Amino acid sequence: MTLPSLAKAAAWSLGLKAWAIGNWSPRLFRLGGRAAPPRSAAVQERICPGPLAGWTKYRDFPPFAPKSFHESGQSGSANVSSKDAILKRLRAAQTPFTDVPPLSERKRMTPLADSSPAALRARFIAEAEKVGVKTWPCAGEEAALEQLLTLIGTDTRVMAWESAHIPLAGLSRMFEERGIERSAVRDTDVRVGITGADAGLATTGSLVLPTGAGKARASSLLPPVHVVVLRESQIVADLEAWFERQRQAGLDTFRASANTVVITGGSRTADIGQELIMGAHGPVEVHVVLLP
Repeated sequence: MTLPSLAKAAAWSLGLKAWAIGNWSPRLFRLGGRAAPPRSAAVQERICPGPLAGWTKYRDFPPFAPKSFHESGQSGSANVSSKDAILKRLRAAQTPFTDVPPLSERKRMTPLADSSPAALRARFIAEAEKVGVKTWPCAGEEAALEQLLTLIGTDTRVMAWESAHIPLAGLSRMFEERGIERSAVRDTDVRVGITGADAGLATTGSLVLPTGAGKARASSLLPPVHVVVLRESQIVADLEAWFERQRQAGLDTFRASANTVVITGGSRTADIGQELIMGAHGPVEVHVVLLP
């Protein structure tokens, strides 16, 4: 390495160290800010010597910041006041569509002529079958437990919600007696996920699942087989009816949920070549164990 090259490298190293020290110390940063204006004029004229000449031949250095990053972070009051000013203008703006009269009657997205419990049950089963969901009506809890065991097969681990959130008495006892363990929520080797549901939607065969403590979202997404335990009393006409039920209950369940998922059949996509692929983004199979 030649002597000029060593001098050039040493100059760059010394300059970078000085720059780092100047940014580390607020006092030195302010001193550099006061010294910057005269130096900026030289930069604007593009007469910087040495290795800086190539830079200033084509572009200028940005202006020296009036405050350090640390000082800017401490002056949060200006940002807050700007935010308050924007919100004040928005709140003072005229409310749009004030001349629109209130709705006298809300139209359902999917009309339902008969909303009796028997009709809702039959419609839910029919619509669920259309989207590939297999429904297993059970006469009682023992029959439901046997159906669950059939779906689990020879597996010794399942990804399941806590029993308090699955409307089936005896589930924990069955797991213990059959040596079935609850897996971790990130276990990608588990085949079956078992959950409850907040509601079944009759007109679309959909399932509404709130998630949160004891109700891991992964249980309905990761395993290729998703089993939902549902009571007939949880079947409502449609999503609007579920919303109405939530409002009547004070929205406590909705607000306590980490998120709410509406599931209609197994995961499917056909965005590549218009070819339908099942299980690309979730379970391939969805089963509903339906209890009275």
